[in-house]
Amino acid sequence: MTPYIESLISEFENQANLEIAVGQKKYMKDKFEFYGISSPLRKTLQKPFLLKEQLPLKEDLEELIKTLWQKPQREVQYFAQELLNKYTRQFEKEDYLLFEYMITNKSW
Repeated sequence: MTPYIESLISEFENQANLEIAVGQKKYMKDKFEFYGISSPLRKTLQKPFLLKEQLPLKEDLEELIKTLWQKPQREVQYFAQELLNKYTRQFEKEDYLLFEYMITNKSW
């Protein structure tokens, strides 16, 4: 795991709330695990990781997204989507394979 992901996971783990996580998991019909982080808090926690100067290189993006996508907690997958969104203007034709991966793995 990269330091980028380790730092993000650490932030999420530090703010985990089991009580909220139980409700989130139930809402998603017990298909996904959660840290129990509300959306506004998650967005605050992840904001430093989405700053332009902190973004990973585009060529590292696929591996990062797949690593994030494999984590059981749904908040990490939400972050992966928002990270990917930062590269919208840089997408190339081949990037559809990453989107296909995301859609066919842990879709909701």
